Amino acid sequence: MAKDAAAEGRSIAAPIALLEIIVDQVTAAIGATGTRLSEELDEIEDHILEERTRGERRRLGPIRRDAVRLHRQLLGLRAVFHRLDEAGEDEALPPLAQAIAARLAQRLDAFDRDMMVLAERSRLMQEELSAALAHSANRQLYTLSVLTALLLPPTLVIGLFGMNTKGLPLTEHESGSLVAITIAVTSALAAFALIRLLSLRPPRD
Repeated sequence: MAKDAAAEGRSIAAPIALLEIIVDQVTAAIGATGTRLSEELDEIEDHILEERTRGERRRLGPIRRDAVRLHRQLLGLRAVFHRLDEAGEDEALPPLAQAIAARLAQRLDAFDRDMMVLAERSRLMQEELSAALAHSANRQLYTLSVLTALLLPPTLVIGLFGMNTKGLPLTEHESGSLVAITIAVTSALAAFALIRLLSLRPPRD
């Protein structure tokens, strides 16, 4: 923009005005990046609310990283123009320079707040996703534990009757296999009843 103004022959009142044009371009680029990051966060938030979280955690990392980087860059610019604005009267700066410094400081403050909001939103979404993943893992672990508890007694029964040794019970019984199956099923039902008796319930949503 400054190059275009010079090429078109437009006059720039003072060096501070040229600096304002340059900073305006920087903040415009930061603003465009912030808008893009905000739109991505909105999309991810919609997916979280719809419980479609596959791959969203990987998307949040770069967004938070970019927001934090922009925040750090803005901190340096803010410090420069705030010092220029506060030292204006003591150092007898021209009124134009002081006014532009104050205006740029306010603009940079607004952009910096936006970046902090984006970083905080992405952090909260990461925590929410981590909690959802932990809850899902707990439910899967609970299901696996219940299946293990239900299948362990029948496995022991089948293992006992499957040993190729003498003196096993029911080897001479006509319905020995049926009795063994009945014992295995009964042991599984007993394990299930024990689980219910101990009130071992899945994690709540």
